[in-house]
Amino acid sequence: TLIPAGGSVVLDVYGDVLTNSNAGTYNPTRLTGAVGFGASTNASQTVSGTPVTGQNITIAAGGTLTVTMDASTPPVQQVVLGATDVPLATVRFAASNDEDIRINSLEMFASSSANVFGNLRLFDSGNAVVGTGTALTASTSGAISGFVSNFSFGTALIVPKNTTRTFTLKGDAADYSSVPAGHAKAHTFRIHGALDVEAYGNASNQASTVSGLNTALAANTQTTLRTKMTAALALMGSTTHTRSASDDVALLTLSVDPAFGAEFASVSFTLSGSAASNSAGTIDLIDYDTGTSSANTTLSGSTSYTAKLVLGTPYLITAGTSKKYKVRLNTASAEDTANSTDSLSLQIATAGAFEWLLQGGSDENLYLQAKDVPLTVDVSYN
Repeated sequence: TLIPAGGSVVLDVYGDVLTNSNAGTYNPTRLTGAVGFGASTNASQTVSGTPVTGQNITIAAGGTLTVTMDASTPPVQQVVLGATDVPLATVRFAASNDEDIRINSLEMFASSSANVFGNLRLFDSGNAVVGTGTALTASTSGAISGFVSNFSFGTALIVPKNTTRTFTLKGDAADYSSVPAGHAKAHTFRIHGALDVEAYGNASNQASTVSGLNTALAANTQTTLRTKMTAALALMGSTTHTRSASDDVALLTLSVDPAFGAEFASVSFTLSGSAASNSAGTIDLIDYDTGTSSANTTLSGSTSYTAKLVLGTPYLITAGTSKKYKVRLNTASAEDTANSTDSLSLQIATAGAFEWLLQGGSDENLYLQAKDVPLTVDVSYN
């Protein structure tokens, strides 16, 4: 380096902070001497003022990374075997204001069979794949049950300081033919503890404190099935009805996934409102195609009760098709309050209020998805 006569130069010294260095304040550089020669004379020069201690450098702690399950994480739901790109969990990572935090690796655990979900990938909020997990294998830790997948990121995940990032775990469900035992299995994906998240301050290389994982952080349960049935309940006619012995109040539409057929067994309707008071009333499930009654029962006469309609023989709905039923009430004797409008609410209130079977009836009763209920129709009578 050439130093002009009467001038000076500044030498900057750079280095990398080693991972897991101890936090604290240090003097990492110290000039103890130098060798110099005159640019013209080539005569040796005397260096004075040494030793010189460099600037103090503070290595900060690696900040705190708070891990939570995001509100957008998939709800409790049913997944048909063979489905791909199934959202399984959405995890939120929040960095403290100390510095950006770098996530080097992550472990995710599944509560159920290793061979049902595969091709596990982690997606960022822009739906780009940021990591691929190893195949689920049985946990070797006696304290942790279930199956584990390891994510090591070729490009580390950076959470900028004082901000949050969310990542969604997705996977593919094996088809029924390859894993028949996957039918009616519940799967919960989770992060067990702070040791499952390897994170460092991006500048300091200090290990970050991972919080929010004093107990396992679990996503909502996903249940794999050979097929599934969904239901829709729609108002028939206008919202104002006339009391009659054949009052078609609602249209019930049942749809079955293309994977396999299903059989409709029963449905329970909760009735409420002043017009539900109907001591001489009945409720019928009318086949939309044939006009015949598939199931019926009498009403209780009170203003809030549940009426269960059970088909004598469960009705088979073939794979990929749907079936419609009219919900018909005898409202001729329904409550008629003078100078007032009487209301009636018809509802499938819970997932368990609807029962179905696999085609062939060889399985226990299955139910609607919890996220799909309640299903409600409201009408009034003048």
